[in-house]
Amino acid sequence: MEDYRYKALQSLTRARYYAVTNLTREKQRFINVLFKKYSTMTQKKVFSDTFSTTALAVYEEFEFAEALEKMDLQELTAFIIEKGKNRFPDPDAVAKTIQKAALAKYAGLAWQQHQSGNFEAQTTRMIHSSNRFLKYYLCEAAFSLVRCDKEYRDFYNLKYKEVNRFQHKRALALTARKFVRLVFALFKDKRLYRSAE
Repeated sequence: MEDYRYKALQSLTRARYYAVTNLTREKQRFINVLFKKYSTMTQKKVFSDTFSTTALAVYEEFEFAEALEKMDLQELTAFIIEKGKNRFPDPDAVAKTIQKAALAKYAGLAWQQHQSGNFEAQTTRMIHSSNRFLKYYLCEAAFSLVRCDKEYRDFYNLKYKEVNRFQHKRALALTARKFVRLVFALFKDKRLYRSAE
């Protein structure tokens, strides 16, 4: 095994191992930071590849999710088309999903991430960098829907049964996020809500 060819191969494979290990560690660090800034976008998996050219362009261009929420939809769609080199089959839908996710983050209907190594906490607090008044009234409105609308009542009950701790708080927050998407659609289409019942 003293042959120089094996020594070269050994050096190459070890260099590759360290490069891959460092890249994996840096990617995990990036994801942790990204979760704090764009938690709802990462949870909803707006981009199938977190490190795609378009995804990275969005993260670099917009420092916080709130900037995306306030951006004109047509401008955001054009941005997605440009950065994605027109490869998205429905860039308008991508832009809408991004704005919905950003709106939930602005309202504080997202969770902090508690993670260390391979461990990820199951009970985490909701983010504090948000509009607390908006968050409060969205939750109040969502709970009213739970009481009088079957679709939202079923959704709340489903989320309530998924965990063993903080069931109401979690289910209500997730229901409020669903309600945010409804509000976004109603404002965009300029129409009133009609219950399915």
